[in-house]
Amino acid sequence: MSFKSSAPMSPDSSLKPASPLLSPANTRTVRLSGLVRPELWNRLGSKILPKLRTGTDLRLGVDISVNWPAGEAATLEAELNQVLRELGLEATVRIE
Repeated sequence: MSFKSSAPMSPDSSLKPASPLLSPANTRTVRLSGLVRPELWNRLGSKILPKLRTGTDLRLGVDISVNWPAGEAATLEAELNQVLRELGLEATVRIE
């Protein structure tokens, strides 16, 4: 799992830094990357992500892979596509 905050986003003039401490000249990008064991996924979401939300330009990306029986892969992909639609992520997360 990778956490990226350095990729540029489209500018939005309505989004201003909350304080002078968060102006671009006074910020440093902190990036977390690496593998997280499945038993820690929920804790990562409840312990680390809330701490990062107070910063600016927080971005979270996913890189997930799994080996699946070939005969059942189409069914899995259909189920994943349904979940992505339900979450509103069909435009930003793709299945390969």
